[in-house]
Amino acid sequence: MEITQVLASLHNKRERLTLLINDETSISIENFGEISFVNIGQKLSESLLLLPEQDRSVYASDLFSEIIQSHKSELIGLHRLEILFDKSLAIDPLKLLLQNSKDKTIVAVWPGYFDRKIGLTYAQPSHPEYKFYRYQDIKDLIIEI
Repeated sequence: MEITQVLASLHNKRERLTLLINDETSISIENFGEISFVNIGQKLSESLLLLPEQDRSVYASDLFSEIIQSHKSELIGLHRLEILFDKSLAIDPLKLLLQNSKDKTIVAVWPGYFDRKIGLTYAQPSHPEYKFYRYQDIKDLIIEI
């Protein structure tokens, strides 16, 4: 399915999120010219560095939401999501994306793997930032590969 069809199908949904899976195949954001992509790792880290280290986990989700809301378009692309998996921030990345996709349509380049039989992952199970979402829990989420 083309990205324009995916975006059109999101129009009437409560949560307007689609994930582009980047499992080492290096999705090129240049292929999605109509979407303005934000390097969320850079933007969020710039904001977090202004805070004392002990306050970063408290404000990380709010700062993320501010970045999304400040985007002028109703459609926003996000890439370089790795910062959202940082254990010190205590964020559930998928939940945060879903919460923010109620106000804006979000196309996010997910830096992990997806398998319809298993689910959605980030990193390997032995990695401290490993995340796993069962397919049954995300089956209504549109995922483009």
